[in-house]
Amino acid sequence: MLDYPLDLMARVLDARVRGKGKGTVARVSTDSRTVQAGDLFFALSGERFDAHQFVADALKKGAVGAVVAGGKAPREAAAAGTLLEVKDPLLALGQLGAWHRNRYNPRVVAVTGSVGKTTTKDLIASVLSRQWTTLKSPGNLNAEIGLPLTLLEIRPEHEAVVVEMAMRGTGQIRYLARLARPEVAAITNIGLSHLEVLGSQDAIAAAKAELLDFLPGGGAAVLHGGDKYAGMLKARLRPDVRLLTFGVDERETISGKYLGGETMRMGDKGQVLGTRFVLATAGGRTVDRAWIPLLGKHNVLNALAAAAVGDALGISWPRIKRGLAAAEISSMRMAVHPLSDGATILDDAYNASSPEAMLGALQVLNDYPGIRKIAVLGNMLELGPASEKAHRQVGEALAGMKLHHLITVGDLAALIGRTAREGGLPADRIVECVSNDEALAELARRRRAGDVVLVKGSRGMAMEAVVRGLREGA
Repeated sequence: MLDYPLDLMARVLDARVRGKGKGTVARVSTDSRTVQAGDLFFALSGERFDAHQFVADALKKGAVGAVVAGGKAPREAAAAGTLLEVKDPLLALGQLGAWHRNRYNPRVVAVTGSVGKTTTKDLIASVLSRQWTTLKSPGNLNAEIGLPLTLLEIRPEHEAVVVEMAMRGTGQIRYLARLARPEVAAITNIGLSHLEVLGSQDAIAAAKAELLDFLPGGGAAVLHGGDKYAGMLKARLRPDVRLLTFGVDERETISGKYLGGETMRMGDKGQVLGTRFVLATAGGRTVDRAWIPLLGKHNVLNALAAAAVGDALGISWPRIKRGLAAAEISSMRMAVHPLSDGATILDDAYNASSPEAMLGALQVLNDYPGIRKIAVLGNMLELGPASEKAHRQVGEALAGMKLHHLITVGDLAALIGRTAREGGLPADRIVECVSNDEALAELARRRRAGDVVLVKGSRGMAMEAVVRGLREGA
């Protein structure tokens, strides 16, 4: 609980108070449907919604007050309770999150990147939690709403905080970094996601690099040494900021080598399928074997980034290894769902923001034990001018894989299938669908007991509906 007087919140936000202005704020809410007694409700607006119309409902449910834009709240809202009028409730939410964060002094680690940032965040948080009480962004609360809400969850007992930072345009990372004030920044990679918005990969790199400008003297930057933008990112660092790199090259601060899939017994979770890899420090001073509860060669890089963050903060090697092994990974990130008929779903449905992400998932499918493999692939969105080339790149790779069926969802993903067919994948194994429901119908006709089914697509494709349909049908 926050336990802040409402009049103090008004002063922090420089708000005009309409109503009594009395009470105690226990929590912050941005969703009128889940408001509880003692909440401070922020009436946020977007392209398709305006929460000002729900202010009266939130107050009637017990909200101690509502933060609204001056003049926008309906007349009945003022009669229902206290209003704190500000210029922009979204900026006010960020202002409150930053103010609350600054009342404490935890170690803050910020993670961004085109691919893998949520998984890397989860791994980092697990590593840090071996030594400190650690808070992490839940799920993908990583933008101008989610990050302040995470900061507002900081409590006196939290010694470390790991936040994820999303980027859809120039200046967004700068804004989020100003709120969070990280001590360590990790950039997983620079890919093509959001190319549609920023126009070039150079612009994407520059936008991600904004995070590095906010590192304090003595802070640390963790960068992928093998990324083609590594040199540009390194040049952005001030001389008093430490640099740690990760990658497959043994000269990196933390390096690793993929060894393959391996099952481990993890307490009450039973047998968990994950990945074994070599974990080493620069020059081979320390070389050891480590394990993560994730599948895929590409996830080894995420683990190396997490190990580098732990190293930057002085966490011992054994604790780093234990943290990686014990990580709790956010849903729809290469989760393995066995079905009752012996089939297996590889659920990587959360996102596919680049051809690299799609190819990494397909490699897991290709390497997974089993005779029949099915890939259900949706559109990769927001790739702008690189979209056709990216989808064809995936199709070219698929042509060399042993797939029993390729089911595509969406007009862009159809290019994957057509390119795979041109490369030699038999046409009778390829199905183009326009919806997730159609894909499920095709799976019902084509899937057999014991099949391994990969599901992946961009967030906007909501491919989790395919996973849900398969599990419920089984």
